[in-house]
Amino acid sequence: MCKKVLSAIAALLFSAVLSAASVSPTKLADPFPSRENLLKFDFSADDPEAFYDDLEISLVTTGAGDETYALFGHTSLELEYQGTSGRFYDYGFFTFSDGFYLDFALGKLYYNVYRTDAEMRIAGFMAEDRTVERTVLPLGPAEKKGIMEFLDYNVLPENNTYLYDYYEDNCATRVRDIIDEATGGEFKAWSEKIPSGESFRSSSNRLMQSQFLPAFAINYLEGPSVDRPLSRWELMYLPDELRKGVEDFFGTSSETVYESLSRQPYKGPSIFAETILLTVSVFIFLISTGNCGNRTVRLISDIVSGCIYGILALMSCVLLFMMCFTNHEVTYMNENILFLNPVLFIFAYDAFRGKRHERRGRLSLVLLCIIAVLAILKGLLPEVFIQDNITYMLFMSGICLAEIILSRSLFPRLRREPRRGDVGR
Repeated sequence: MCKKVLSAIAALLFSAVLSAASVSPTKLADPFPSRENLLKFDFSADDPEAFYDDLEISLVTTGAGDETYALFGHTSLELEYQGTSGRFYDYGFFTFSDGFYLDFALGKLYYNVYRTDAEMRIAGFMAEDRTVERTVLPLGPAEKKGIMEFLDYNVLPENNTYLYDYYEDNCATRVRDIIDEATGGEFKAWSEKIPSGESFRSSSNRLMQSQFLPAFAINYLEGPSVDRPLSRWELMYLPDELRKGVEDFFGTSSETVYESLSRQPYKGPSIFAETILLTVSVFIFLISTGNCGNRTVRLISDIVSGCIYGILALMSCVLLFMMCFTNHEVTYMNENILFLNPVLFIFAYDAFRGKRHERRGRLSLVLLCIIAVLAILKGLLPEVFIQDNITYMLFMSGICLAEIILSRSLFPRLRREPRRGDVGR
């Protein structure tokens, strides 16, 4: 037992070093940094043209779509002059061109901003049955002039590409920065002082609850950087939170252009509850079928458990790759690699070959010790170990406990040894 504990501590230290080594191979430069370029424009001109008095600038917020990346909604700016067809300025465009998937895997997320026809874009959102809300920004002529000139400069072919980030540089944060600059920094100064009560993880989970499997994978891949408390300014990476922030700051309200007919607020179980249910289901399956005397049931058990372990091992390889060789900073220093890691390939190998649980039981004991040590550290040093990964610790604990129970029933040394007088009877 002492050797197993020492092995667990050694594995924990090795994995911790590996996790700490997760650094970006090359820090990518943003082709068009929003804040720096906004400083080039004047949002307080003394005598703007009369044209800008009649120019209406609106924040257009689009609700969730079907795809995982569309669950967070979308933000656009609409510029309209005296009832003419407005112009949309959209951040967040990307195309599945040659090399896109490789660049995405490496964290080179180069997105674009384009100017499009407002009616066409809104009609497209309505066709997808996505709610559309318009919030008129009560700005003066000088601020409108600055915004329009900046946007027209931003959509030029040499300026329309930027380095996208899920949380800190997306369609909503780009528009948020423009509004802040137009208010002379007052929007940021106001919202930075207000705690949101959420983190990047909790706020994104709130919108991904309807798609459990993608949420389960994404939460596994994300490290502690997404678990720090956010101000309201930071929470406005979400389009709907930006809309609410604009309403509260300006004291205005939004107009519903179109309301979805089919999309209702999600009322199902939380991601945490579904993960616990998955944990219990896997545990019961392993325990009830792992040592079954029926060969068919045992075969099914080996195939299913092998698939489970194989998928989890592949996920851990993706995490290792993203931690050590990509620019996905949200994956760095991820504690999950300490216990849900490529060791599970051994579990899958043994299961597919129909081997019993002895080796898996021993490895499970090591992994369970790692989880226990990590849990103690998180309790003693909550300011250091801030990653919200209790669901994955419980999930792997359930698997490890099941394998330990199954292996102990097979260890010869734990069976009843015959007494000396029983021999030959």
